Amino acid sequence: MKKIVILLILLLALTGCKTTTLDYGFVEGLSKPVPQSTNHNKAYLSYYVPPHVGLKESGTNYSLLDVEGFDVLMRLSVEHIISENFDYDKNEDKEISHHLLFEDEASYIDIEDEPKTLHAMIYKLDDRYAILLDNKEIEMMALVPKTNVSITLETMVNMIKSVWVNKDGVVSDYSSKEISTYESTYSEFFEQTPPETGTLKEMNEQLDPNQSGKE
Repeated sequence: MKKIVILLILLLALTGCKTTTLDYGFVEGLSKPVPQSTNHNKAYLSYYVPPHVGLKESGTNYSLLDVEGFDVLMRLSVEHIISENFDYDKNEDKEISHHLLFEDEASYIDIEDEPKTLHAMIYKLDDRYAILLDNKEIEMMALVPKTNVSITLETMVNMIKSVWVNKDGVVSDYSSKEISTYESTYSEFFEQTPPETGTLKEMNEQLDPNQSGKE
């Protein structure tokens, strides 16, 4: 009788286990309520950083965050913002040859009650997973092991919903001539060799060597 009870308990435990899929963090992040306020303000954007997220480095157009010990890079997508107001010769994205594991797009309402569309992609990059988010105003990226994909993606989605962008300021401070040489983040991202430490700081500097200084 005791063996039967043990077997039943094991069976219930196994049936109760959920397999975490790559889209789990995306769905969870979208389902969370939008933060009611921001706690980090810059010249061109404001955003909310949750308590479990560390802020490692901050510049005018980017922030380097820490989620569970891994870097998450958030960058202002200047070229997309400018393209809404000026015509310019935008560099075409180069074809990404790495294996795409997950891609999805969803609509949401941001902190300013404005409708936005969020595009998410996950690629297999060597022994890590590259997570990319884009809502045409903000780009976010991370390189994490598979065990950290869900929590990282959920955090990234929740944070990007809290971002407010000063688009008028961006348009007034960046000319179409300056923006025409602004390289595509995603295509350049995949051309970089991930550093052994797992940090995105060097990759960010290589992507945009002319970054503004820290706040």
